Amino acid sequence: MSESSAPSLTTQKTILIVDDEPAICWAFERTLEANGHRVVTAASAEEGLDRSRMDRPDLIFLDVRLPKRSGIESLPDFIALNPSQPIVVMTAFGDLDTAVSAVKNGASEYLIKPFSIEDVQSITSKLLSKPTLTRKNTGIKRDRQQSSSLVGTSPAMQQIFKQIALVANSDLSVLVTGETGTGKELVAEAVHRYSDRAAKPYIPIAPVAFNEELIESELFGHTRGAFTGAVDDREGLFERAEGGTILLDEIGDLPIRVQIKLLRVLEQGHFTRVGDITPRQCNVRIIAATHRDLNEEVKHERFRRDLFYRLNGIHLLLPPLRERTEDIKPLCEYFLKCIDREKQSEELSPELLHDLAQRAWPGNIRELRNAIEHAAVVAGTRALIIEDFPEPASTPKQDSPSAKQTPEAMVTEWTEEKLSDPNTHDLHSQLFSMLEPALIKAVMRYSKNNRMRASELLGMHRSTLREKMRAYQIDQNSEP
Repeated sequence: MSESSAPSLTTQKTILIVDDEPAICWAFERTLEANGHRVVTAASAEEGLDRSRMDRPDLIFLDVRLPKRSGIESLPDFIALNPSQPIVVMTAFGDLDTAVSAVKNGASEYLIKPFSIEDVQSITSKLLSKPTLTRKNTGIKRDRQQSSSLVGTSPAMQQIFKQIALVANSDLSVLVTGETGTGKELVAEAVHRYSDRAAKPYIPIAPVAFNEELIESELFGHTRGAFTGAVDDREGLFERAEGGTILLDEIGDLPIRVQIKLLRVLEQGHFTRVGDITPRQCNVRIIAATHRDLNEEVKHERFRRDLFYRLNGIHLLLPPLRERTEDIKPLCEYFLKCIDREKQSEELSPELLHDLAQRAWPGNIRELRNAIEHAAVVAGTRALIIEDFPEPASTPKQDSPSAKQTPEAMVTEWTEEKLSDPNTHDLHSQLFSMLEPALIKAVMRYSKNNRMRASELLGMHRSTLREKMRAYQIDQNSEP
């Protein structure tokens, strides 16, 4: 990899790295000093604040997990020292609350470990080239009693948490796609809950649940006499959701006639009740969800191209469970706690988790939850074993965005979807963070967890493999 040419001394910037891992600090120093910057490091929040006062850095990289005081807790203190200074929060152990807390407390970026040199260079260049930063004092406006039910430690879910945090306070429409059971409605609810609209209504609706003739009335309301049975004026869901958020689930099945009216709402900010001629203004954020490939629906003229572009302001693609099997353990623990079986959640054996990871899970998170609840009933008070679980469901139909294709076709489709988002960046690191863990886990399974054999097959040193397994949180209880 070629390094960027160093800037002149007149453009040299001071960059502070706050991380208690010496190897991380060394990598930052080597990379950023090669680009002509001055790098200072600190191993704790307290030391970082002292260095910030002395050195007045132009940019800070701040780790979440620090001794005594976390990066999130100390973030406001760093901002108070210099409100215009960009700060990048780093973590390998984030959840949705962490990502949202970082962004809402003033982080300029949220960097997920492991990251590449290219990631660091890209973020550094982007933030240092921006004009003086002005922060809004947004605070964290959320119900502390309502914790997120989005669970996952995999790199793929870390990316989803980051995206939710970054888009929550935008008014752009959001399109959430993924196979059935991957948690699309949970993501939509999280976007609303962490947004400035959280105190206003959140109304989820699946238009396909209604008779086609009644969908318009449900969404936009009707006037008395508009159709047989319309005995009174009635407001629709867009009026009831004023100031809040509407989730249109399974948007891919919306009739073309209704698609036209929805497009008008998105483009002009108003709608008309059925049977009325007077437009009504509305202030509603729209989140759409579907298991269908809308690109294909557009090609076959089953979905309007202009509506697709308007809905696809921000695209969140949820991975199927079979592509993030490292999340099976935290998901099982969460579901067992939900049904008050905390003791059983502490007794999930490695053998059981291994067997569960081998299943295809065509129903994804929903299927796993049903299986856990079934197993808990069968097991009673003892620890769960694989025999307690129902037989695996059949494999999914090959009509979803995650359907089996050639590797080149899958990468091409993923890239095209990402490029449809004007805010897309760091495509290489995003793709690499999804593919590399799957490659390592497949080779480890093939080599029966023999790291020496796996490192030979992968063409990397054993110590490199060990570090990657640790970074991706892949079980390392294997032969050396």
